[in-house]
Amino acid sequence: MLAILGGGIAGLAAAAEADRLGLSYQLFEATSEFGGNARTFEVDGFRFDAGAHRLHDRNSAVTTRVNEWLEGDMAEVHAPSRIRHGDTYLDFPLTPGNLLRRLKPGEGARALASYALARIANRRKARNFQELCYSRFGRALADPFLIRYSEKLWGAPASELSTEIAGRRLDALSLRSLFVQRAEPAHLEGSFFYPTRGIGAIAEALAKGCSPGSLHTGHAITAMEHDGRRVREIVLNGQTRVPVHHVISTLPLAQQSRLMRPAPKARLMDAAAGLLYRHVIVVAVFLKRSQKSRYASTYYPDADVPFTRVHEPNARSAAMSPEGCTSLVAELVRFETDADWTRSDADLVAEVTRALARTGALEPDEIVGHAVRRLRNAYPVLRTEDVLHAHSLRESQTRLSNLELVGRAATFRYLHIHDLIGSALASVQRIAGEDREQFLEVAS
Repeated sequence: MLAILGGGIAGLAAAAEADRLGLSYQLFEATSEFGGNARTFEVDGFRFDAGAHRLHDRNSAVTTRVNEWLEGDMAEVHAPSRIRHGDTYLDFPLTPGNLLRRLKPGEGARALASYALARIANRRKARNFQELCYSRFGRALADPFLIRYSEKLWGAPASELSTEIAGRRLDALSLRSLFVQRAEPAHLEGSFFYPTRGIGAIAEALAKGCSPGSLHTGHAITAMEHDGRRVREIVLNGQTRVPVHHVISTLPLAQQSRLMRPAPKARLMDAAAGLLYRHVIVVAVFLKRSQKSRYASTYYPDADVPFTRVHEPNARSAAMSPEGCTSLVAELVRFETDADWTRSDADLVAEVTRALARTGALEPDEIVGHAVRRLRNAYPVLRTEDVLHAHSLRESQTRLSNLELVGRAATFRYLHIHDLIGSALASVQRIAGEDREQFLEVAS
C-alpha cells in the first residue's frame, strides 16, 4: 500500500496519479479539509484564494494534466504586476522608461547607472541573496525593489538568505527584460492559467476524482517506524499502526524528522529544530464596486504597510465576486511568535483596511464585508545555513528506499504549484516503475 501523507495539492496530485495507474493507496490529512495552502474560500458569494496563486505553463505535461482534471474549466490570464515605491507604483519587472518616468528626478538615472556598473563589475559567485542582487542589479536598483521586499517576506536579512529564494524571478529581471522595449512588456508572473472558480478548484477536482474511501481527514501522522532501510509502519493519531510498502510525504521537513522512529542522529535533530517556516494571514476585503485593478499582484516592500502583497481576484476571473462587486486580498507573512499571528480578526481587518485606504486601493464606504484566514508553513525560510541543513535532512530520510519527499514544506524549497504537481506525479510514476521523464524538469 502507498501511504500519502498530507492532503494539500501535492498529496492530492499523487493520489490522483496513483488512482490512474491502479496502485493501492491511502491518503491521510490531519485537518478537516483537503487543499492545504492552495484552497479557495467562499464567504457571502465572494471567493478568494489562500494567496495570489497561479499555474505557470512551465511544463506542458503538468498543464495538460491540470486541464484534464478541471475538464477545461480554466483560462489563460494576461495580467501585469507592479511594485509600490514610496507613493508611486512601477511596472514589475522594471523598465528604463518606467523608472525614469515614475521615480524622482535623478533617482531613476542613478538606479540605471548602478545597474550598468554592476553588470560590468560582476566577477564572483554570489554567496547569498544580497550579493546576488547587488552583483546583477547594483545597490540603487536592488535595495528598494528586491532586498527590502525579500527581507519583509522571509523575515531575515538578505545577507543571510540563500540565493535559492530567487528561483526564476531574477531571470525575469534580466538585461533583456530591463532594456528591450516590447509592445506588451513581460511581467513577473507572465501569462498564467487560472481556474474559473479559483485555484482551489484543482484540489476539489482531484479529491472528487479519487476512489471512494481512499482519502481521510482527521488522521494525523504521529510516528513513522523504519528499520534503517525502509519505512515499515506509520502511526495515526497516536494509536493506529498501518503497514506500508511506499510512502510519499508532504509534511514539513522538520516535523517529518521528529516523527522518525528510531530518531535521526542528534546533529540532524538539531538541524531540524533550526528550520523556520513563515505563516500567512490572508485578509480579504469585500467591496461594492466593479473591478478596479488590472494587476495580477501588487508588491509592498515598505515597512509602513503591514502586508507584502495584494491581489484582486476579479483580475483573474470574473466569477470570484458577485455581480457589481470585487474584493482585495492582502497577505501578511508572519512567524508564529509574532504578535499578529494571534491577533484578533477585527484588529487585523482594521489595520489592513486603513493601509489599503492610505495607499489609494479602496474607499472605506465601499466595504461590505471581510474575512480572515490563517495558513501555516507557507514559506520555508531559506537562510543559507538552513538550506545546507535541509539538504542533509533530505539525504538522511531518502536513504529509506521507499520514502519520497514532495512539496514545498517537505523538501524545504521555494516551489510553485507546477513544481508541486510535477514532483508528485514523477514520484508516483517512479513507484509504479513507469517513465517519468516528462515530469523531471519540475521534480529536480
